[in-house]
Amino acid sequence: MKSYQLHLARDRRDLFAQLSPAVWCETGILRTWVVADPALVTRIMRHPSTVISDLAEAVRTVRTKFAIELPNIDFACSVLPVLVSDDVHPDIRRGFATFLSGRLVELNAELPGMVGASLAPLARRGQVDIMASVIRPLMRRLFSIFLKADMPEDFLSLHVIEILSFKAMVGHLKSLDARIGRALSFLRATSADEREVGWKFICLVFGLDSVTMMLAEGIVAALREFESGRTDAVKLPDFPVETGVPVSHRRAKSDFEIDGHKFAAGDWIRLQMQSLGYSPAPDDRKFIFGAGAHSCLGKQVSLRIWDAFRQEFDSLNLRARLIDYSIFPSHYIIYHDSIQLEVF
Repeated sequence: MKSYQLHLARDRRDLFAQLSPAVWCETGILRTWVVADPALVTRIMRHPSTVISDLAEAVRTVRTKFAIELPNIDFACSVLPVLVSDDVHPDIRRGFATFLSGRLVELNAELPGMVGASLAPLARRGQVDIMASVIRPLMRRLFSIFLKADMPEDFLSLHVIEILSFKAMVGHLKSLDARIGRALSFLRATSADEREVGWKFICLVFGLDSVTMMLAEGIVAALREFESGRTDAVKLPDFPVETGVPVSHRRAKSDFEIDGHKFAAGDWIRLQMQSLGYSPAPDDRKFIFGAGAHSCLGKQVSLRIWDAFRQEFDSLNLRARLIDYSIFPSHYIIYHDSIQLEVF
């Protein structure tokens, strides 16, 4: 199995447990380290010699070489906390945190009713696609609160989170620029404040796909626990096991060494974030939302959604089996096509 397939493997929890070594170097266009040791993942995220790659520089190179304009990606590079320069980064995080706290007030009032309505299809016996009938409808309602407007259904397939994959291929960037443009056109039509447009866009990039994946994979993991006979009903864990973004990247800005592993300046480091959720150490598991300067700004909101969803879901005392699990191929993220189950 290729390293870029690890996060999609159906038996990935066992697969990660059996990796030996859990850190290795792959040679290719770029020298790349794959890190699936949870303790080392957190240390690298915090290490002063690692940085998130500069996408803006890569975009400038592509734009010059191929004479194309990517204005919407340029906008994203100017507002997303992980892409802006160090001096702007704290201001953007503070502004977004203030915006998010205001949205959380409205979310808290609406969340119980939203979650209860979304889970209604699981209260009946028979087959159900939880993506189509449960999770996607809930995501539209949730993110309509964050965007302060009814979110269009096609936003569920925009996948603007792909800007974090740092792919500098022309075809990918053109497609991504068009999808970001679709999002920004809607956001600007519903807000005259360009700063607020940026904050809403941050919600879409960091929240929409990641919360979708967190809930979907949580249910799948709970179904497999039930089918194995380890639980009497399908129950979600107190804390999410699967991170919505299973892979993160860093670049070594200078030579450094950890536990005998020697990273050279310019090395690409692929962090397998799922290993944190599978770790037997509770301290590792809490870092599925990241660590250091680029830890997830929306962690508390995600956990608020998780807690409300888990409580309502567990109250169903669901007994069901997984019939079909269909995902789209991706080197970085889990995109679900459908998750069919039978409730009995």
